[in-house]
Order: sequence, then structure tokens, then C-alpha cells
Amino acid sequence: MTLGNLISKINKRLVESYGKNSFKSNMKNFSKLVIEDKSFSKIYNVYSDLSKNMGFSKEDSLEYINEGVRIVSQYKNNKFIKIMDWVQDVVTENEYSDIDMLVYGSDLSKVVTSKKKISENLQRKQSVLETVKLPLSTIIGIANKQIESVIETLSESEKQEFVELVSKPEESIKEEFESLKEKTIEKLSEVKNTVEDLSVKNKISETIEKVSKENSGKIELIKMRQLYNSL
Repeated sequence: MTLGNLISKINKRLVESYGKNSFKSNMKNFSKLVIEDKSFSKIYNVYSDLSKNMGFSKEDSLEYINEGVRIVSQYKNNKFIKIMDWVQDVVTENEYSDIDMLVYGSDLSKVVTSKKKISENLQRKQSVLETVKLPLSTIIGIANKQIESVIETLSESEKQEFVELVSKPEESIKEEFESLKEKTIEKLSEVKNTVEDLSVKNKISETIEKVSKENSGKIELIKMRQLYNSL
């Protein structure tokens, strides 16, 4: 099994178990077998980085590829038996066939073609959506597919706001969210007390109840900011 195939299987196992009872045990395996294994974590990061849009120049992209392949080649003959056992039943396509071609390939024309494709991809600039994709090696990126589906519903300004929040500590986000949540409920209560229309009062009460049940998160903080500022 090539490294690209193995990493593709890992990705699919994690993404498909997200939100299920098996997610916790798979996360433990990922942490122990991938992140804590210095050799494989280097391989994993290289494959991930070589698949991204980085906005490099052609010259820089080629240097980046050469260095990445050099790092991976040091470990390509290692037998990662425990990882293979963990994902052996996963069926998926190889998401990293071009990178594998550079690592294992002997057909010069195919190697050149794959290298060109990877270089062109590295030269593309990141979109706002790409900038919020976090590496799986930080564990957060496991839910990238789920995150993307949410981000795509945001406006451009909201996407930029999300990018800024990505680098903020979770504790800081939680503190701001809880503070805004409390202030928003207070404002809504004030508005409710000033209206006489019963249907409007009921609607505000429903909103207060919904806000009170919201949990902290980056997307949730953006929405809470918007709601608070609109009152």
C-alpha cells in the first residue's frame, strides 16, 4: 500500500465517523498512531501541504515539491503496520496519486506530468475558504468537509470574520460569545417590554429561548455579533 493510499484511508475513516459513536475511538487512534508517530506525522503533513493552494511562484513550488519528496523518501519503506490494521477495511480512491507518483514512480514521463500538476496547484492562490481549512495534523481539520458546507453559506465579510476567529484561542471565543449572549438576551427582553403586539412578543420570546440554548463556536459567535448589532 502506498503512503497516499494509506493517508486517503485515514481521511475517509475520520470524516465518515464524524458525529458517530466511533468518532471518539478513531480520534484516539489518530492521535496515537499518526500524530504521536514522528515519522508518519512528517509524511502526513508533507502530503497535506503538497495538496494545497499556496500562491507560490513556479520556482518556489518546485523547490517545495523537491524538499517534500526528499522528506517522505526517508520513510517510504517503513512499515506502518498498526495504521494499516486500523484502516484496512476502508475502501476509497487514492487522493494523492500524483504525490505517490513522485515518491514511487519510475516512469519518467508520468513523474514529470504529476510534478507539473502539483506545481500548478501550489501556484494557485488560496481562496477565503481555503484559508480556513486547518491541517488534519492539528485534529481540527478532521471536520473540514462539514466546516466547508457551513462556510459556503457565509457572505464574503462573514468568511473574512471567520478567518480572523480561527487564530483566536477557544477560551477567548467562548468568553466573547457568552458575554454577547447575555447582552443580546437583555436587549431582546427590553425590546419585548416595549411592544404591545402579542404576536411580536411571542416571536421575541422564541428568539430569546433560541439564543439561550446556543453554544459557543466560531460560526455561532459571528451570528451572535450580527444579532446583537442589529438590535
